[in-house]
Parts: sequence; structure tokens; C-alpha cells
Amino acid sequence: NANTKLEQVDIMLTDNDSTNVSMYDGNQLDIVLDNIPPADRKRMLKEGKLKTLPYLSTGYWCFNVEKAPFDNLKVRKAFALAIDREAITKNLENGSKPAVGWVPPGIPDAEPGSDFRTVGGPLVKYDPVEAKKLLAEAGYPDGKGLPPIIMIYNTAEINKAISEMIQEMWKKNLGVDVKIENQEWKVFLNNRQKGNYQVARHGWTGDYEDAFTFISLFTSTSGNNDAQYKNPEYDKMVAKSYTLQNPKERMKLFHEMEKMLVVDDVIMAPILHNPQFLLAKPNVKGVIHSSVGAVYFRHAYLE
Repeated sequence: NANTKLEQVDIMLTDNDSTNVSMYDGNQLDIVLDNIPPADRKRMLKEGKLKTLPYLSTGYWCFNVEKAPFDNLKVRKAFALAIDREAITKNLENGSKPAVGWVPPGIPDAEPGSDFRTVGGPLVKYDPVEAKKLLAEAGYPDGKGLPPIIMIYNTAEINKAISEMIQEMWKKNLGVDVKIENQEWKVFLNNRQKGNYQVARHGWTGDYEDAFTFISLFTSTSGNNDAQYKNPEYDKMVAKSYTLQNPKERMKLFHEMEKMLVVDDVIMAPILHNPQFLLAKPNVKGVIHSSVGAVYFRHAYLE
């Protein structure tokens, strides 16, 4: 292609965010995408070195609805209500926004120019008083009688930081001691998919700009349904959405389904929406990014 200026792009894979920054500082990397330690994100955003880009992404903590104690709806509701998302994003200071629903901002609704998240409004909230009450109603006043709970996350400094904040909130608001455990990606993914966990860190980035890429995740047959959620009513609604031609009817159905996931059945607790983070040398030009996280180097070059 006549427009392609680079002969080669070398992509380095590391599982240590600090290594990425030191290699970038040592001129061994020209670009780092996303994987930057929380403290460096704060510093580099303030220095203007780090850019944030729009990203259709939701970070959430997923409950295994088939494993005690999260097979109890009131327990799930209590744990979700005991998370202060504002405090988490404020503490991170990294450009992320608190999640008020499952579908992130940036996805269109039925009316031209409207946003699905704005139309849907806030669905998840922080209510420690209600959380405490629900846990007692579930038969576990102040966490007494709960089985041991382990929260798992995949190795990354940002996941560790968020997990520790959630752990602290559950202790303070519910009186529950939750252990946290980091796992190497392959082990973690296997455990999450097979349901070998109680509560786990999770995230989803849309494949395209439509709410369905988020809504379709939790059908009984979905390979991404790590919550082990099986609701025939939900499956019927997804099937019905395929037949709807009218955008208003289709979006109305998606809003109902989102409410089922995070308000009625609480199969997960949405936590935050991250931007995409881009750390690039000033002489890197022509890299194209999309809101679904794809990066294109076809027109990239070094000045």
C-alpha cells in the first residue's frame, strides 16, 4: 500500500505494568496501550504525557449465582450496594468514571443523537444502610454465618488496587472479611469460565456501537456468561430482540434487560468505565484508535 510508511511493527507482550513504563522511559517502546500502573497513570495524566481516548468499556465484579453465598439474591444485592464507585474512581484519579449501569456511555439510543446510558439513567447506587439491612434479611447480620469468601482477580496493579478498595468497603459496610487472590491470566480465565469462584473481577469492551454487544453476554448459552446466570425469561427477550425492526421497541427491551441484570437479579456489580490509555512518544504519528479498542497501524509512522 502506497500509504503504508512503516516496514515493521514490533509488539511486546508483558504482564508487568511497571516494566512497560520503564521500557518506555528507556526508549525501548514507542507506544504503551492501557497497561500502566495506577500511580503512573495519575502522574502522567497530570504531566500531560498520557492521553485518554473514548472506550466502550465496563469494569465489573461478577457474582457466581450458583455458588454460596451469592446464590442468594439478597446477598448479591447487599454486596453490590456496599460499593462506593465514586470513591473508587476518585481515588484512582486516572480518567475512569463511576458506572451507573451496565452499558457504558457512548452507545446510541433509538432517537438520533441520544445516548443509551443517558436515556437509561442511573441504575446502580451506593446505599450502605440498605446493604446492611439486606444482608441481615438474608440471614447473615453483620456478616455472621457467611461462608468464607474469596474474590479473585487477574494479576495487574489496577485490579489489585480496585479489589483492595472493594474489600475494605465490604468490611466497613457489611462487616464481612473477604480474602482477595490474584491469579495468572490463564488460570484466572479458566476458573472464571468454569465457575470455580464466588466473586471475580471482570470487564467487557463492546465489539460494536450497539447495546446488544453488552446485553447478549448473559444468555444461558453465551460463552462469556461467567456469572453462570440462566434465566429463560432473559433468553426469550434476547430472541425477541432479533425480530424487532422498530429502534424504539428494540431499545425499550434492552433497557428492561439491563435493569434485570443489575437491579432485579444483580448478577454483577458494574464498577467503572475506563477510557483507553495511550502513552506515545511525540514523534509517533498516524495511529488510529476506535472506541471498541481496535488500533490501526496502517498509516502510522515515526516523524
